[in-house]
Amino acid sequence: MSQTSTTAGPVYKDEILEIEPHGLEHIVAGERHGQPFHLFTLWFAANLVLATWVIGNLSVGVFGESMLGAFVALAIGNVLGALLLGLLSTFGPRLGVPQMVQSRAAFGLLGNFGPGSLNYLAGIGWFAVNTVYGTFALAELAHLNYFLALAIMVVGQVILAVYGYNMIHAFERWMSIALGIVFVLLGIFTFSHGNYAVAFNPKAPVPFGGELGGFILTIGLSLSYTMGWMPFASDYSRYLPKATKPSSIILWSALGLFIPCLLLEWMGALTVSIAMPAATAANPANAIAFLMPGPLAQVSLLAIAVGTACANALNIYSGAMSALVVRVDRSPWLRAVVTGIIFAVATVIILLEANATLISQKQPPLAGWLVPAAAVLVAVVVAVAVRFRMRRWQAAVLVGGLGGLLSIGGSNPAVAATQYTNFLLMLSYWISPWVAVVLIDWYFKHRGSYELRALYDQGSTVRVGAVAWALGLVASIPFMNQSWFVGPIPTAYPQVGDLTYFVGFIVAAVVFAIFGRPMSKGAEEPLGTTDGSAGRFPATQET
Repeated sequence: MSQTSTTAGPVYKDEILEIEPHGLEHIVAGERHGQPFHLFTLWFAANLVLATWVIGNLSVGVFGESMLGAFVALAIGNVLGALLLGLLSTFGPRLGVPQMVQSRAAFGLLGNFGPGSLNYLAGIGWFAVNTVYGTFALAELAHLNYFLALAIMVVGQVILAVYGYNMIHAFERWMSIALGIVFVLLGIFTFSHGNYAVAFNPKAPVPFGGELGGFILTIGLSLSYTMGWMPFASDYSRYLPKATKPSSIILWSALGLFIPCLLLEWMGALTVSIAMPAATAANPANAIAFLMPGPLAQVSLLAIAVGTACANALNIYSGAMSALVVRVDRSPWLRAVVTGIIFAVATVIILLEANATLISQKQPPLAGWLVPAAAVLVAVVVAVAVRFRMRRWQAAVLVGGLGGLLSIGGSNPAVAATQYTNFLLMLSYWISPWVAVVLIDWYFKHRGSYELRALYDQGSTVRVGAVAWALGLVASIPFMNQSWFVGPIPTAYPQVGDLTYFVGFIVAAVVFAIFGRPMSKGAEEPLGTTDGSAGRFPATQET
């Protein structure tokens, strides 16, 4: 480890082969490093994964959308998502804190437990989703049993996340080149052989409310995928120098997300027209193998397996940050309450998804004990873990282990495909109003000037942002369109697809814009006018 600084503990700086010593605390000026372009390579590599490709495949192959409609809808969803990610990434250099610590300004310490807990679960869920598709590729490539391939995937990804920020950025930079080359080859074949004249298919497996419904749902799926990254955004920009231009951060972050997502989703849609049986099969690795015969197929499958680590290193890392955010350091009764709430939420969400998936596969509710049993076990561990102090690397191991446990359910490819669709829509439901509150708080309430100490104030309870977020969620319920619940709006008007994410965003934004207030200023100088180098917060909190 590098020598310690005079005031702020060990100097991590740009060390790659050192385990990151920092967690939730503010990153001081002496440890800031990096360039905005590194955000491009990070987001570019993290999204060159099979889970991205599957979204386009679902649009045409499952929802029956026309090729032109799918292309336009995917472009709209990705433009919106890329711009929002770019805006959130600018918080990192300015504040030097993780994204879910920053959101305490609008939500309060306790109010932030809601989105923090859900992001904790989302990190676990996304790890499971990506690992399932990466495991399909590794099993196909090496002719391995699913569970052996899964074990290999989980261990490798956890090790990467344990090393932390610098190792993740370095790994993504190298992989952006290697994966980029492979996917360019795959893209050349796909774009040159695809049928761009595919019309809407009313006999598709799930033709949501006609072509308009499929169009809106496709926007929602692509936007939901990008939204999954938003509570992570400044986690990967907070080491950049404070003077880094916001415009550069927005540009490189947005492009890093937009380019791979749009192109892979378009490729996923076109694959349906090239290899219909393989493309619509539950195991998408079969379609890739079909598209790239011979040695190139093996290279493509290897790229998919390795690319999974690019995405999941971020899921584990940021999921671990949220595990630390929901740690309760106050009274025992409050810890018990938070533990119970998190357990209840985790159990309900995971079991609803598992049960709905089994029903969609025409199996009895909760038939097949493996997925529900794993779901309950994950919920128990997630809830109990918030009662203990953990360091960042310990939380990373926990998130990776729990995600691996949920990935067991992916051994049935048909079940995994349905789970993925439900999971994407579920994510957008809570993230959309959270994004609205956080952006309005930053740009209009605080105008980019936060008091650093207030973000770590253990006396902070629930602020208006948490109320606005909750109201946004409640208002959006009638618009939900899930396999386990269809609200009255899509029931009466199936052609509207799923508008939950838009409704939640607008309601939360309006409520917080009217009633939200900035944090009160104390004696501490606002973070907007200091580099924070005089000290590190929190001074005594485990990280």
